[in-house]
Amino acid sequence: MSDVQTVWDSHNGAILVIDTQGKECVKAELPQAVTVFLLPPSDIEMERRLRDRGTDTEAIIQARLHRATTEIKDAYTYDEVIVNYDINDTVKAIRKLILG
Repeated sequence: MSDVQTVWDSHNGAILVIDTQGKECVKAELPQAVTVFLLPPSDIEMERRLRDRGTDTEAIIQARLHRATTEIKDAYTYDEVIVNYDINDTVKAIRKLILG
């Protein structure tokens, strides 16, 4: 039994921060799991946020932007999509999904 299945069976729930490949693995094992894609408001804003963190090299930023562009194409495969305009509103939207 996987760790994900163990948590599901405990009825405690879990929030997993995973990429699209990880989402596919979870859905294959637990089709009833609810998946949420957090989408940046725009490509420009996504890049600005990455740069404003000041933690990554240019090469890492470019790699993350490239990967994000690829993953965003899969957003339609998720159960829910939330556009992260504002962190407080995003947290409220996620909380609403969790609590029903």
